[in-house]
Amino acid sequence: MKTLSKTNSDTLAVIADLIIPREGTLPSPTDINIVEHIDDSISRTPRLIRLFVEGLKDIEGKDFLILKEKEQIDFLEKYESSHNLFFNELIRHTYNGYYTNPMVIKAIGMTGLPPQPTGYDLEQGENFKLLEKVRDRGQIWRNP
Repeated sequence: MKTLSKTNSDTLAVIADLIIPREGTLPSPTDINIVEHIDDSISRTPRLIRLFVEGLKDIEGKDFLILKEKEQIDFLEKYESSHNLFFNELIRHTYNGYYTNPMVIKAIGMTGLPPQPTGYDLEQGENFKLLEKVRDRGQIWRNP
């Protein structure tokens, strides 16, 4: 770990697994080392380091880890309403790390290909007919 302490990491792991619980073939965030991803991601920004370390320390101070799962969820819902900035960053980093992980991408059936030219198939038909009004209007911008 670059930034987070062992206690911070343990707390973050529990929170991440509550935000995105294991479901079907999808792994849990801790299965794909989301804590390491978040730690690496925030380690480059002093503002985020402070935000995460202080937020996690505050949560740990409330004996979060010894609560039952339902109590942890209730606690986090209340904590979120009074600590929006921390929670927004926490959720953003958790989702970014989770949904860009190759195991998760494979589990949800995405190919990872760009939409074009070899990715998604385009519907055939009269799609360009929808653009006739725009074409008929002519150029409405100024050339440089």
